[in-house]
Amino acid sequence: AGLFASLSLMDKLAVQPELLFSMQGAKQDYEPDPFDDEFDSDKISYKFDYILVPIMLKYYLTKGLNIEAGPQFGYLTSAKVEDIDMKDDLKKMDFSINVGAGYDLGSLGLSARYSFGISNLDDDKDSHNDVKNGVFFVSLSYAF
Repeated sequence: AGLFASLSLMDKLAVQPELLFSMQGAKQDYEPDPFDDEFDSDKISYKFDYILVPIMLKYYLTKGLNIEAGPQFGYLTSAKVEDIDMKDDLKKMDFSINVGAGYDLGSLGLSARYSFGISNLDDDKDSHNDVKNGVFFVSLSYAF
């Protein structure tokens, strides 16, 4: 959920800054350790909430149909793994690159984009884990 503004730069080019709230997550197969009962399931559930600020450059191929790309800055507001708070173990800031396509029909818009995470989210300096977001977004918008 969020807000956006579309600013026309030229006939076929626009910039679209956005402010979004995003609930992201994943499930991972997990083999429980019989000596460690931290997770009692064979699937681990990850739930992350972010405030996102994408700045999309949109190029209109035809009237309404566009392709878009741009950077995205994110701030982690919540991080839970199986209801265990993990926010302090992750970096608060996230940087991604978005690419996608959309169609504007008057006041209504439909778009799909993929966000390629650039930042390593693991805050442990001794860790060799490379934890990055990768998110597929689909949005329906109304402009007024």
